[in-house]
Amino acid sequence: MWRFRPDALPNASLKHLLDLACLAPSGGLSQPSRFVAVNSLERRAAIKANFAHCNAEAFAVQQSERAS
Repeated sequence: MWRFRPDALPNASLKHLLDLACLAPSGGLSQPSRFVAVNSLERRAAIKANFAHCNAEAFAVQQSERAS
């Protein structure tokens, strides 16, 4: 599970990290990654809940496929 920081990342640090992430290699140099900055604590909580739900669903499918 990913851990999310409760405090905001300074804008200069965020820009630096995103600049570096855009330089990372990708298959066929397609750069498919998209980044979104989430500043609202309520939205962060909703994203975290959605991530946990999707992970649980994927795990359940994987377990049922392994059982068959």
